[in-house]
Amino acid sequence: MNAVLCLTTFCEKHGPRVVFCTQSVESDELSALHLAIQDAALAQACASCASIPPDAFLVSYDEAAQVYYASTASPQQADYKWLQEIALRSLTHEQCPGMDGPIVFGDPVMGYALAHMFKISDAKARGGCRLYSLVLVVPDEVHLVACWDVVTQHFAAIVCGLKAKSKLVYNLEGASRQLGPRFARQRMAVVQRSLAELVGGMDSLFPFLHAQHAWIIQSFGRRLFQRRIEGALPVAPAPASPSLSQASLSSTSSSDTERSASISLELADLAALVDVEGLACVFFHLIIGNQVVVRGGSPWLVSAVLDLLATLLPPACVSSLSSDTYADTWRCNLLGIPSRVRIPKHVDASAFVLVDMLAPGRTGGGGARSRSGAPPANTAELRTLLAGQRVCIVGSYRETTLGAKLFFAATTLDRALVADYVHALKIEWHNKAKAFFKFAKLHTLNDDAKVKAFLTALHLSDSDLLVLRFWTAGLARPLRAAAASSTAATASS
Repeated sequence: MNAVLCLTTFCEKHGPRVVFCTQSVESDELSALHLAIQDAALAQACASCASIPPDAFLVSYDEAAQVYYASTASPQQADYKWLQEIALRSLTHEQCPGMDGPIVFGDPVMGYALAHMFKISDAKARGGCRLYSLVLVVPDEVHLVACWDVVTQHFAAIVCGLKAKSKLVYNLEGASRQLGPRFARQRMAVVQRSLAELVGGMDSLFPFLHAQHAWIIQSFGRRLFQRRIEGALPVAPAPASPSLSQASLSSTSSSDTERSASISLELADLAALVDVEGLACVFFHLIIGNQVVVRGGSPWLVSAVLDLLATLLPPACVSSLSSDTYADTWRCNLLGIPSRVRIPKHVDASAFVLVDMLAPGRTGGGGARSRSGAPPANTAELRTLLAGQRVCIVGSYRETTLGAKLFFAATTLDRALVADYVHALKIEWHNKAKAFFKFAKLHTLNDDAKVKAFLTALHLSDSDLLVLRFWTAGLARPLRAAAASSTAATASS
């Protein structure tokens, strides 16, 4: 099921009805849609249910997605029943304060709906108003909630415009109506009128709604595409199972690996092990793409730290490796090595940061282990062992906006909120990276004035340019191609 956007109303003659429906269709589905609306033209509709002619439809074409957005007076036959049920729920069953505002409801079978109920003034209706609802129906609740801000803001703008126009019509009708002595004794007859008549836009209203509906569905579809190629990002704290990646450390036993599956570190655990300067240094090198080397005698602990750091970056920006020997920076940006391995002298000290996991009372190597020599079996045992762990950080850093926010999440934020906060940061900086990618295509990065103006517009500093470069390099290829084509179109226009 594709996203469907409907305008519904409570008709005093027919009850809840869908009076205008917009959805995306493929090119080969247009002919079937034309036949469907010809059959639907025979359905009864009063003036209150009227929108566009029942045997016509409005169409827009999206060249980027190669789909059509078609608006009809009523849903297709296959969708008619469940859309009528959603119209019924949005106008009668589901309520929000004042019967005016957004609300979400639905189920996996029927789909999930984001409805914005509103009232339009009508001097000739019972109660002086008529009830309408804009409804976006999609199959996925998670993506619907993720688009809540964009959709509700656009719905609110549409409703605000309709109310303003209807108020003008209502006031004009009130001024021209002469109230005689019989008005108080005789109720006026109820007149069925369409929304177009109530807002004074008989010819332009529904083409306007079609354009707005098509834009919302297009934006929703693009967000789904973006999330699909980015991969799944954590939206709530979940127990991650650290595992050694690509190569196993020589000292790892099968029992250690099995028990490490129950272990997961959190940012607060890392903050408890490292001093303030060291934590800021790790975050700086991580987010600009430098190599973070984690060295220790406990393979499970090294792996757990690598897995934790990997969650702070987009999937496309992570290249993790555990090895018995040092691996160059071009091979990976997250490296785990045993405590006996030394960093070669030829490696540029400014291109990496070393996280040394030291056992208590030792100058190198070791790491936290339980009395039996096996990794801790649960989080409580893990934190007990970490209480005596020592960590040495070797490297330098600069202040960055993202690094400061990660430091805040690790040291101040409640543990239950960290995963959602990091998820929001990743989305924010992914969008900044896309904006920087388009900027780099349109302007030369050697122009310091333009680069400075770009950073200022995003409330960033000069050091944040390093972060943007790394995150831009990690953009998935489909997004880079789409951004490049969009930039080319902008430049040509």
